[in-house]
Amino acid sequence: MSWTSQAENLVATGKVTSSAIFGLDGVKWGGTEGFEPIGTEIQYILNALDDEQTAVLLPKVGVTIGGKKYTYLRRDPGHSIIAKSKLGGCVISKTSKAIVIGVFKNPISVEQCVCEVERLVDYLISMQL
Repeated sequence: MSWTSQAENLVATGKVTSSAIFGLDGVKWGGTEGFEPIGTEIQYILNALDDEQTAVLLPKVGVTIGGKKYTYLRRDPGHSIIAKSKLGGCVISKTSKAIVIGVFKNPISVEQCVCEVERLVDYLISMQL
């Protein structure tokens, strides 16, 4: 299993536009071509998932991924963050060892992207990843 192929498989569903998988140390495991979130963006996301002091900033500052800013919608502490923009949105979900990021563009809905990202996350969790 290649991490890039897992990210590409998400895009192949038609419900995710671009995707990446990062370890909890912030190191990129794989992703779709041209989708390059930077280290500070990933670190902020990792902190916001688990740290309440960082999470309270989400409604004010939102989420930035790959240089694109998204408005915070909701957070499941320790598990996921969902955010939206006028043109689409992003879904970030965590396993015990990684985060999966899925970005989508309209007309794809938040719910459609969430479903596909969570399907991959559930698979990774079942593989103890």
